[in-house]
Amino acid sequence: MRIDEWEFADAAHPVHERAPEETRWPAALPRMIPDEYMDVEGQTVEPLHMSMEGYPSLDLYKGPGGATIQKAILRTAQDMRDVDLTEIERIAEEWLKHLRTMSLGPYSLNTLREMGHPYGFGEKGEPPSWQRLKRPRAIPRAVGRQAIRPNFRQPAPDRAFINLQSGDLYRSWRRMQLQWFGGLNLLWLNSTRQAWWLAHGTYKMQAHGPWATVAEELLPRLHKAWRRATYRAWRAQARRMRQETAALEGQFGMGAGLPTPEADAGGFS
Repeated sequence: MRIDEWEFADAAHPVHERAPEETRWPAALPRMIPDEYMDVEGQTVEPLHMSMEGYPSLDLYKGPGGATIQKAILRTAQDMRDVDLTEIERIAEEWLKHLRTMSLGPYSLNTLREMGHPYGFGEKGEPPSWQRLKRPRAIPRAVGRQAIRPNFRQPAPDRAFINLQSGDLYRSWRRMQLQWFGGLNLLWLNSTRQAWWLAHGTYKMQAHGPWATVAEELLPRLHKAWRRATYRAWRAQARRMRQETAALEGQFGMGAGLPTPEADAGGFS
């Protein structure tokens, strides 16, 4: 996994105002944990990567190509050729649908300006600072004709919605899946540069968007579906081994790999 980085070369940047014990970006989406700042040859650097509290299989990061990527890693010891991905792919498509739907928030840039930039920090006109990040403004209700609230177990919070502007971000959602010998990687990508600013937040704008909310809703279902699929794969492999053993017994009188009485007795009979 290759991730992008931000370098803070400007000595006046608010990141240099933080206390020594403040080692991470403090204003990420709820439950998202940004990587710690690093010191690289005297330069403060932030890896553009966040993990999710309670879900070690999930990452959110910005790739060097500019895409913001949410990745779920599903691992198994079973032969992936036997794993039926039908249910997994159905949930992955539902995930993508929610990401798109929750990018149809109702407020235009002009409306947000008239509202006093409600996604900002501190008082209007106050210069950016590290301390100002601790005073977020009240995010408006995501209501209106376009803001379609998904039918989740818990109501989706207002900050989980992205307001529709040009439509580029809405149109840029897509998904990929990468199958490998030890499991499956599911990726949901958005190629617009503003996607990471929304997911991470900036010194002028609070983080908001659907990444954490959709993961909280669908990741438990995805894990259950994966356990079912890999269990069925294990059963299929066990059945195939029994069939192969029966065929060997029919041909040679002894199934390959089956324990012998001598082996059971420690080499003696």
